[in-house]
Amino acid sequence: MRLTADLISRSSTYWNPLKEREIDLRGNKIGVIENLGATQDQFDSFDLSDNELAKLENFPQLNRLRTLLLNNNKIEKISSTFGESLPHLETLVLTNNKLANFEDLEPLTSLYRLERLSLLDNLVTKKQHYRLYVIHKIPHLKQLDFRKIKKKERDASEKLYGKAEESRPSKKVKTEAKANGKETKSEDPHSHIKEAIKNAKTLEEIEQITKNQSRALQNHQKRTNGCVTTYRINNTHTQNKSSMTSPSSLKILVGGGSGFLGSRLVPQLKNRGHRVKIISRKGGQDKVTWDQIKRDGIEKDTDAVINLAGARILDWAWTDKRKQVLLDSRVGTTKLLVEKINSMKDGERPKVFINGSAVGIYPLDRVNTVDENYDGKVADNFAGELCKKWEDEVEKLNPSVRRVVTRFGIILGDGGALKPMSLLFKLGLGGKMASGQQFWPWIHIDDATGAITHFLEVSNQWTSFAILFT
Repeated sequence: MRLTADLISRSSTYWNPLKEREIDLRGNKIGVIENLGATQDQFDSFDLSDNELAKLENFPQLNRLRTLLLNNNKIEKISSTFGESLPHLETLVLTNNKLANFEDLEPLTSLYRLERLSLLDNLVTKKQHYRLYVIHKIPHLKQLDFRKIKKKERDASEKLYGKAEESRPSKKVKTEAKANGKETKSEDPHSHIKEAIKNAKTLEEIEQITKNQSRALQNHQKRTNGCVTTYRINNTHTQNKSSMTSPSSLKILVGGGSGFLGSRLVPQLKNRGHRVKIISRKGGQDKVTWDQIKRDGIEKDTDAVINLAGARILDWAWTDKRKQVLLDSRVGTTKLLVEKINSMKDGERPKVFINGSAVGIYPLDRVNTVDENYDGKVADNFAGELCKKWEDEVEKLNPSVRRVVTRFGIILGDGGALKPMSLLFKLGLGGKMASGQQFWPWIHIDDATGAITHFLEVSNQWTSFAILFT
């Protein structure tokens, strides 16, 4: 099979456990490297394992690429320009290929940043002094064949082959990283959308841009075969373009502000000039307790309330006692905030109420994609029951308050669910299990906080659900 731009666009992309943006091109019987320029240098990692590559060549300039996985191919030769095309490559896995001689490894010496290399199950590994030779030729290498290179081996290599000259990357490696004495910044991939919205003169033009983007996302869903990326807003009342809230004038009350998502969101809101107060179990500076909210209510000059409160859902078995904790921490806190907002006088209520929810509300389905045609059916399990009761409390909110419910998938970032999952990968247990169909939607924590900030600062009367997951 040819490595075409169409194949690249249809391939799965994701954030791997090392926080690298990765594209999965494995198992396509690719025989020749070509058209990788179609990736537009947007990936940190390529997985080209289980193909039929015989030679490593034709790589375009990929300054971002850090990891290249080439297990189980037929590679017997490496182009002399390989290192020039991948100046920042740090990890190269060539396990189970056909590299046979020391001279076949010579092009790897131009990978000036290479730290991890695997040549397991290649004939070259059977040659005498193989490890010492590679250590001599690539002195900056830290791991070879998944074994750390120790000082004892470096000393033995120097004794056998002489002192190696430490390779230094050429200044050309930066490839125009500086222009007129100043570092150039990478182009924002969404800049054309932002520019179009900025130049729009009517609300109709903005809505058309939104529809076009939504249509493009739907097409992407079909191409990625069920890996969903949905960003949906039900816009029931609209105002003109000038109705954007000033992002420096909001007083915000955040429930769950010290949790995994809240602890990332709160500093971001403060950096944007907002005044933030957190609801927590313990009081303190810029904090208020749930008991105080229950007793005194919400301050009259509060502009927005964001509720992210909820006990961690995956840490314990769902016993009846644990289920009640999950219900109280989500449904109970939402009910309290809605009641306190409803008890406020007209003109004193917050302008917007943003409440968490989860994709657990959807029925389990390995075939159909959830999109704008979702029929509203709720999962027949505890997760569905929990989310339904959670969102039902938001429905009781006074209609004068704009409301947004975010149905997030598993949120990945530093800590959270990624921490226990990354351990499995480090132990070599992170691959596909059984059929490999046990997929689940996820969202990066930066995307989640960015979405909440967007819904907070846009004052159009957008109600119902904002669904964001990948």
